[in-house]
Amino acid sequence: MARSPIFLARRRDVSVGAMTITFEVFGTPQPQGSSRAFVIGGKARITSANPKMKSFRQEVTREALAQGNSFAKHVPIRCTCLFTFRRPPSIPKKRTEHVVKPDTDKLLRCIGDALTGSVWHDDSQVVEMSGRKRYGAVEGVQITVEEL
Repeated sequence: MARSPIFLARRRDVSVGAMTITFEVFGTPQPQGSSRAFVIGGKARITSANPKMKSFRQEVTREALAQGNSFAKHVPIRCTCLFTFRRPPSIPKKRTEHVVKPDTDKLLRCIGDALTGSVWHDDSQVVEMSGRKRYGAVEGVQITVEEL
């Protein structure tokens, strides 16, 4: 049975004056990918190379807004993402890490664009961003955003 994206939200403060937002979005994480530009009827059009990316990015934004918190302007931020993918039965047992596409940097780019304007005001506030891919039973991404 196909699983529709489910949202689980968790919020916690790590210390006085420092805010941390942690939430998860279930579903297959999608990379940002490259954009393609072309002209139709004299007007420039831009489209993404990954048609599934837009809906995934919208789900991340929706869940981020549901947290009800955002960071003030000019606050330095760290963003950490843990991407989980199902392990295909066809891969060798000795491969323990997710070393195939999608690329971690393109996954992070999608998350960064989704959180701009919802969790932080401008992506220049993000001074540290890291991501990790792994295999697991349930696909999705756990996102933690911390004030530094």
